[in-house]
Amino acid sequence: MKVKIEPNESLKQKVECLGGFIEYNCGGIKKCGKCKIKMLSSYVNPTEEELNLLSDSEIDENIRLACCHDVSKDERIIEVSEARVGMSILGAREYRAKTNSKQEGIGIVVDIGTTTIVIAYINLLNGEIFTEDSFENPQRKYGLDVVTRISYCNSNDRTLLVNDIRTAIKESIISSHHTLKDIKKMIVLGNTVMQYLFMDKDPRELGVVPFSFRNKNIETFSSNEIFRIAENFEILVIPSLSAYVGADVVSGIYFLELLEMNNCILLDLGTNGEMVLISNGILYSTSTAAGPAFEGGNMKCGVGGINGAIDHAVYKNDSWTFTTINNEKSCGICGSGYIEIIKEALENKIIDESGNLENEITVDKFEVSQDDIRNFQLAKSAISSGLEVLIETAGKKIDEIEQVFVAGGFGKYSSKESLIITGVIPTILEDKINVVGNSSLKGGIDMLFDANFKNIINKIQRVHRNIELGNNSDFSKKFIENIGFDYEKNN
Repeated sequence: MKVKIEPNESLKQKVECLGGFIEYNCGGIKKCGKCKIKMLSSYVNPTEEELNLLSDSEIDENIRLACCHDVSKDERIIEVSEARVGMSILGAREYRAKTNSKQEGIGIVVDIGTTTIVIAYINLLNGEIFTEDSFENPQRKYGLDVVTRISYCNSNDRTLLVNDIRTAIKESIISSHHTLKDIKKMIVLGNTVMQYLFMDKDPRELGVVPFSFRNKNIETFSSNEIFRIAENFEILVIPSLSAYVGADVVSGIYFLELLEMNNCILLDLGTNGEMVLISNGILYSTSTAAGPAFEGGNMKCGVGGINGAIDHAVYKNDSWTFTTINNEKSCGICGSGYIEIIKEALENKIIDESGNLENEITVDKFEVSQDDIRNFQLAKSAISSGLEVLIETAGKKIDEIEQVFVAGGFGKYSSKESLIITGVIPTILEDKINVVGNSSLKGGIDMLFDANFKNIINKIQRVHRNIELGNNSDFSKKFIENIGFDYEKNN
């Protein structure tokens, strides 16, 4: 879309107002090179940052970075992408809660992720999900990771998240031929930072040592407090386990009844790399800074799980074949696409064990760069090293682990083979992997019908022990050891 920017007018605000989309993955601090726009009115001299982040051809084509040209004294006409539509998000549409409820009305479960938001609408009489919303977290354009979001929210309005959720709920309720008065209860899940923003709490304490947090108990609000609407229903915000192990994981523990198991792991493959292990009645948890590579972030041609994203690829006879989400025209590569491409490249010796590209990789028109491979290596090493430290801290050996429950969209749409060959999960655990999809959302749905769920959440908190990896020398050593693609070592 073309946008006219008046003199001294904010480019970012004008584009957002008109429904355009600019991706500020680094929070607008001129480091990521993703906020590309095309200057149409006249040639604009590139800044030093643009010379470093853009290709020569992009410079010649008058492609520039929005973060470097937010306000100008001159009138400008620019070209930007339209707002993204058609997210393919992992929900729980086929799931149905077991219930003998006689209560009529609607229950809502909101799962707020760093990248995506999923909202399920449940018939309280029969436990059926009658509709579902899924859309990109509106704050994603201000930074891919939670630390960048914290920095952004320090100096900006924190109501964007709540406003978008409120709008989505109103539209879905009306389109389903219900009214807001039919809503009886809402369960809110998500990582700790997103929970803070939903409750309009200052998240700065989550971004500095010792990473303390206040969301340790179930917090209850009225819909009027959060959404400023006349219709009144109860909103329950589920607590986190730590600053970086969120309520989505707590809900997964509840759904899987993990406390009743032994030597079992729940692994959420996302930006925060959250993982928990139940062993001898103690729940150990940790998180690793895997970064956004698993969700297509910080990759040259990376996109989220949107329609047209390349999600699977195969290399055969010296060429690539691929599929896209909903079979639409390719627009980039999402997280599951990257891991499948890297797996294929490893098997065909296009990438060596150290991660060096032996030959170029271009799937359709989208290049997988050396930097992309390095970003993936950092993410996968963080996960595998975190798993090793988690298991050892519990006093266990890796061959004593009975099950690994893999949650989240990346795990759901990535093959077990790709997770093993690329080294995300150690080979010895291959037969223990159990993909559970959106266990967070399913847990939230069950909570709507369980009179005892608060006691279970409280027990999860009581038996929990958090493991900090920031200054853990064992983690640092393992991280270096696991950075390569040594498939034989994993065996």
